[in-house]
Amino acid sequence: MSTNTFVYTTLKQWILTGRLRPGNKLIPQELADAMDVSRTPIRESLERLHQEGYAGRQPRRGYFVVELAVADVRDLYETREALELFALAQTLGGEVAAADIAALRKTNAAYAKMFGPDIGLTHERLELDKTFHLQLAALSGNRYLCRTLDAIFEKLIFKRRVDGPGPLPSEAPFKDHERVLDALEARNVKKATQVLGSHIRGGCDRLLRYLHLENMDRESPLVPRRKRGGRDMA
Repeated sequence: MSTNTFVYTTLKQWILTGRLRPGNKLIPQELADAMDVSRTPIRESLERLHQEGYAGRQPRRGYFVVELAVADVRDLYETREALELFALAQTLGGEVAAADIAALRKTNAAYAKMFGPDIGLTHERLELDKTFHLQLAALSGNRYLCRTLDAIFEKLIFKRRVDGPGPLPSEAPFKDHERVLDALEARNVKKATQVLGSHIRGGCDRLLRYLHLENMDRESPLVPRRKRGGRDMA
């Protein structure tokens, strides 16, 4: 791995996992010292992250981690739904191997283990959810669609807060996955499309409600801050 790739990957991971939070200044010298590299690959990586929408840039202020707007969340979910339903239609237009269904069930079984009374919204859970949906989309054979979908998932993970255990979440997400696979195996186009579309729209609604509650918390100092990370957003 080249130095530039290492720096870019590390910075992006720090942003996605919350080590670098929205509003944090991205000071090249401090980041270079933390990674034991020169400032050149840091500056190049910051510019790349700026182009991808993860870092903002202002005159005399430099780079900082951006906050994704609520309107962006809606747009991302609408684009995600369009892409995933198109990929599903393409998949159902051909043959689906039993081995592919089995691989998806295996991923979903690992995802299901991320739910429990003492397990909140973790980065691992979000990544497993992304893996399931990308595996499903990959059955369409459209690698460009999958790359775009991967970028959308990264942005949505970036918007979510991963702060540790919270209230027991619903089991609906991984059960939805199972229903999609059952319909796919039965070649029930209508059912698979209905369940997947509803699943994606439900995730969008839950995340938007969560963000609305977070904004209410910030605006009302008399209301104790909720522990983040426990609501079901994946």
